[in-house]
Amino acid sequence: MFRVVNSSTPTPNHAWFFTDCDTGQDIMDTGKDGGKTASPVNGPTCSADGINLDGNDDHVNIANSWEWEGTTSFAVYVKYDSIKSDVTSLYVPHNTAHHFWDFRGCSTGSPVTDSIAGDLVATPMNGPTCSADGLGLDGSDDWADIDDWEWGGTTSFEVYHWLGRSAWSSDGYFDGTIVYLKVWHGVELTESYVASTYLCDSKTFGNKLTSCGVCPDGKSSTYPNTATCTSCAAGKYSTGGNACTVCAAEKYQPSPNSASCITCPAGEYQPDKAISAALHISSIDCFPGKKLDDDVLDFTKHDAADDCESC
Repeated sequence: MFRVVNSSTPTPNHAWFFTDCDTGQDIMDTGKDGGKTASPVNGPTCSADGINLDGNDDHVNIANSWEWEGTTSFAVYVKYDSIKSDVTSLYVPHNTAHHFWDFRGCSTGSPVTDSIAGDLVATPMNGPTCSADGLGLDGSDDWADIDDWEWGGTTSFEVYHWLGRSAWSSDGYFDGTIVYLKVWHGVELTESYVASTYLCDSKTFGNKLTSCGVCPDGKSSTYPNTATCTSCAAGKYSTGGNACTVCAAEKYQPSPNSASCITCPAGEYQPDKAISAALHISSIDCFPGKKLDDDVLDFTKHDAADDCESC
């Protein structure tokens, strides 16, 4: 049995946070179960960003025996300095059956069959290419999908507990920074929770893993599209990161990225009632022979053609 968590934050069974770690020192498991030490190997360095691996032989080893059963979720945040995009294989031993997918020499566009148990297929998605090195992923949207898959009993993903090092010599080592690794046993993380761990809230922009800032006036953001702020178009305005709003009747705004709209001056009006931003890029002059004497004193006198009076 497993439980599906909502967007509230579940406590991981195991967690290693590498930000501000001490170079050469072990990193303690701060999850609720604890007990698994992460040890740097071959000299990775620590910084405020995380543990930095050089892509040559640096890696992290999680000590102590580690077995589990049932549904398991992982969350890892890494920053790549360079990417080795070939996926050579995935090996998963269970207590009842083992699975192995070898992508080296696969046929582009064709599924790869589990060569041990033989009951699960890895299907390439969005066009990854095959070569003697493995399945080449473009870093954009390529990936491989494995059939519906449930299991019970003791399970391991490979027999090593390495971070930043592959069990296959051809894959080598990770070149970049590992910020954290979190593991939940018996938990299936929802998409909304995963997103909430790094997406900033509405009205702000950036990334929770670094920082979120309030959008400046004239720009806005709406969750989940909060990586950057969106500029308000001409005819709209925004303050405090709120959604861009079409100017009200009797107002206009010819410039994008604006914090307010301009009330029509004497002799001009704007009848659109905050429906079309395109109509609020400018005001409308009274017809020849008509006048509108009010000069930005009473905005209610600038919202209809009838506000213009005969001279």
